[in-house]
Amino acid sequence: MKKLMLGALAAALAMPAGAQIIPPTSPNGTVLTNYNWEAGFRNRGQCVSALAQERNLQRANPQLRGSGYQNLGPVEFMQESKRTTRCEQLSNGRYYIVFNSSGF
Repeated sequence: MKKLMLGALAAALAMPAGAQIIPPTSPNGTVLTNYNWEAGFRNRGQCVSALAQERNLQRANPQLRGSGYQNLGPVEFMQESKRTTRCEQLSNGRYYIVFNSSGF
């Protein structure tokens, strides 16, 4: 189920391969991006806001979630998302959403 969370968020954050900017890596997990977030965020507040918006979209509409997460209730989905995703400042000084299936 934890690995499916990555699939759910990755699918929601996916963008065309030709348009991708490769973000720095995180030693704590997988950096998630989409066309709005490809360059990261200048500050933690912007990152947290974007992550909260995505979580709320998926909480309200289970069909936007990945396989295995569509049957979770809103509370359970939010708990799992908060456990496995967070904003981190990476080597370039910008903030990115990072996923770790083991949790933080």
